[in-house]
Amino acid sequence: MSTGDIKSSIKPNGQTKQIGGKTANGYDIEISVPFMMGGEKGMAMTINMSGHTWVVKGAPGTADYAAFYRGAAAKGWIFQDPKSAKAAPGQAKAMAKMYEQFASLGGVPYETDMEMKESGEGMAGLMAKAFHFQMTTTVQSIETGALSADMFAPPAGYKLTLKK
Repeated sequence: MSTGDIKSSIKPNGQTKQIGGKTANGYDIEISVPFMMGGEKGMAMTINMSGHTWVVKGAPGTADYAAFYRGAAAKGWIFQDPKSAKAAPGQAKAMAKMYEQFASLGGVPYETDMEMKESGEGMAGLMAKAFHFQMTTTVQSIETGALSADMFAPPAGYKLTLKK
């Protein structure tokens, strides 16, 4: 499917919620990614993701958060197994679009709940019934400041072996 068929939106819903002692603004999230399971002549299916996110405007680290996700989207970074992204480039593209939208909200999402499910017709519809999950992420705390270099050091005893 063309990446032009991907739909992604994050819209304010007018709700607020207290999270971690801060007021968060609510947004509704909708993402739809059509794809052909099994390649060009496979079964037409769609991954549908929907949910809500609660954004604390001007939260500590907002500028870093926005810069990170803008950079990730610009470079086509993905936050999943690269083999999965290669197999489903449309999904990776939709996620990059979502990162750009999150970066433009002027705050940090303190809580996000998402439901993910597939849809399709015939056999694809039957297969889609097996694919359905929900996920919630909630910020526990945010700290700003420089990260120590040891956070980026390999674990003790780690050895890199290059294959020839």
